[in-house]
Amino acid sequence: MTPETYEFSFYESGRPTLLARVTNADGTLITQAVISSIAVSIRSYDDPTEELSSDVPVVAATVFDTLQNDDVWNEDEEGYNFRYIIPAGKMTKDDQYSYLIEVVFTSTTDTIPVLWKANQLEVASTA
Repeated sequence: MTPETYEFSFYESGRPTLLARVTNADGTLITQAVISSIAVSIRSYDDPTEELSSDVPVVAATVFDTLQNDDVWNEDEEGYNFRYIIPAGKMTKDDQYSYLIEVVFTSTTDTIPVLWKANQLEVASTA
């Protein structure tokens, strides 16, 4: 299975939110009942072997059983079923930097990877 890949930019002082519509291999939407665990790995985009941080989010706090369509989702009219706000301190490089974020969902039948390229933008100096 080729991972779904998203890309976004954020300011270096920000706390990015990952959003995705995640499906099983058969195309059905994941639900809390079928996901046993989630693993997040934040790596250097230029050197994916360098893991910078990791996390194990709670399924019930990040997976929705129905699609959510609110003001934070702008991909389409259908919505997302996964939302994860990256905790402070997980993305700590200075200035412009690109991260590769891999989220792996383990379900009763599949292992589902989803990738993001996160481009950190430098905050302009006001001096």
